[in-house]
Amino acid sequence: MPEVCATCTSPGTRTNQGISCDGPCEKTFHFKCTKTPAAYQDIPAGTGLTWVCDKCKHGRNDSKLDKLLVSLASIQKDLKDVKTVQTEVFDSLNFYGGKIDDFGKRMDNFQKTINSVQGVQQDVQQLKKECENLRAEIESMHQQQRMENIEISGLPEKNNGNLKLIMQIKMNEKTESDMKLKRQLIEATDAVRQKFNTIKSNRTENLMSLEKIYEPITKPLNVISAATVAKLKIDNLPSVTETSIPVSINTSFIPLSASTPKYNSRSDTTEFYSPP
Repeated sequence: MPEVCATCTSPGTRTNQGISCDGPCEKTFHFKCTKTPAAYQDIPAGTGLTWVCDKCKHGRNDSKLDKLLVSLASIQKDLKDVKTVQTEVFDSLNFYGGKIDDFGKRMDNFQKTINSVQGVQQDVQQLKKECENLRAEIESMHQQQRMENIEISGLPEKNNGNLKLIMQIKMNEKTESDMKLKRQLIEATDAVRQKFNTIKSNRTENLMSLEKIYEPITKPLNVISAATVAKLKIDNLPSVTETSIPVSINTSFIPLSASTPKYNSRSDTTEFYSPP
């Protein structure tokens, strides 16, 4: 049977905004009927705390106990709030702890990246040194190439040319040119010799023709010279016969042109006569 409030005779239990007296009456009361502080309703069951109604309090001094009970209930409520805050703090700590762990992992990755960058910087420095060495070697090669550069007149300038092949080609061209020139000289010499032989033959014929022309004149001169010598009768002179008188044909008066060749039989060469 449900318990009723001893003051208002309405049903009321500990769980229905009511409280039971732990005194001799052991009756149940509403909080509002006994003017009990509402803090009592937050006191959990089984804590060992007791409450006594006003009638049972006659002859007892429980005011201090009531105050302690009220204070205890307030402390318990504060503890409950503290536990709630503590739970929230723990949750926050766990949350930020995870963030810290994540941040630590990021820091580790960042440190690895820094180490990698430092390694790359060392590689870059090494590559710079190698580039400088290569640049110096290339410059030295260019200088050596310029020192070995040969300029030959008549040869066109050409990069990366095969000097041996070019010289061979030019020598072949030179040989062909020399052979051509030699052939031309031989042909010219043959033409000059043939022309000289023709002139020599013509000159011999001309001389023979001149002797025939001057023969009628020279014979009377020879006869006159012999008669003159016979008349002189010079003493101490040997007799002069007709055959001992030297007779020669003076041909110095015969004009020769500047281009007329003069043949020398001793040297078999041709001299060109120029009049004084």
